Amino acid sequence: YLILVVDFSRASSAQDLRPNRMTFMIKTCVTFIRDFFNQNPLSQLGILVIRDGIAEKLTDLSGSPEAQIKRLLEYKQGASGDASLQNALDLSLMNLKSIPPYGHREVLVLFSSLTSCDPRNILASIQECKDERIRVSVVGVAAEVYVCKRMSEETRGTYHVGLGEQHLEELMLMHAPPPPAIASNTASELVLMGFPQRSGEDKLGQVHVGINNIIAPVSFTCPRCCAKVGELPCACHVCQLTLISSPHLARSYHHLFPVNAFKELSSKALAMIAREQLEKRALSGIQISSKMPTSSESLISCFGCLRDMSVAVPDFQQQQYAVTRVLGSSRVSIPMVLRCSTCMNVFCYDCDVYIHESLHNCPGCQIKTDSRAPHARQ
Repeated sequence: YLILVVDFSRASSAQDLRPNRMTFMIKTCVTFIRDFFNQNPLSQLGILVIRDGIAEKLTDLSGSPEAQIKRLLEYKQGASGDASLQNALDLSLMNLKSIPPYGHREVLVLFSSLTSCDPRNILASIQECKDERIRVSVVGVAAEVYVCKRMSEETRGTYHVGLGEQHLEELMLMHAPPPPAIASNTASELVLMGFPQRSGEDKLGQVHVGINNIIAPVSFTCPRCCAKVGELPCACHVCQLTLISSPHLARSYHHLFPVNAFKELSSKALAMIAREQLEKRALSGIQISSKMPTSSESLISCFGCLRDMSVAVPDFQQQQYAVTRVLGSSRVSIPMVLRCSTCMNVFCYDCDVYIHESLHNCPGCQIKTDSRAPHARQ
């Protein structure tokens, strides 16, 4: 559950960003909202605007990215007045207090001002957010502000100041993946969800969809109350049941059970692995040449891409063993070698990045699990 706070005070009318700060901030927020829901399809987001010394709720917490973006693009009030971080915190606190304990509560502030005009001591509001376990992070458009730094430190958030347009976009997109939860603060609860059926493809059979009674040819039927909703994921406007599809649940799964970080292997550990492979092959009667190894002679290879990461070592009595590939008279160092602590398979650096950033599953662990499945069923 994320509250996005956008600073539309008079500072956002500056033209150091093209065409001005306010237009650039809206564009960046649109990109962030799309990426946020792409990575967190089961999450909810709301938007607050601060201007004229007050905080205004632009949208309620919801799981509809298009509704959030449409409301943000339709905002025509312009930039004026001072920014008030305290009013933004108080309004965010009011919206996030009712969130169930299993939900992660976070506030992200896109701040363009250098001052905060508050009605009372802002430190009291920061303490309230800390007590309610609300994480507050700030992305600064201008220079660093002490109160923003203090606020992010107290609530275990982050604070960064953008150096330019591209850097600001990168800083915002850094907050799209969910932050790691503290085990002691995480409660385990069952959440009731429904998987609605898609109905209607004929343009002649249009129906009233959603709370606003929009006429649409396609809708999703709530399995509990049979109400029609226009998009997924969302909460049913009649019975408040969370409605999702199986792809949404699959995309959120890897955030709940992330792949553990692989550990880099030292030269000594690599030597031990190579020695074990040589001993196994010696028992099998396989001859290893002292020249550059072929794919069949590779002692250490990446489990993901099968990249050779070793050479045949004639003498293992040396205490220091550097893994290098011999190409004529030159010696080329092998890149970083990492190992999964669960399945004990080794991977190269490129496969490590791909597994943790895109695949979100260890191939070795998946094969190990699949091989156990038939025995478990028996």
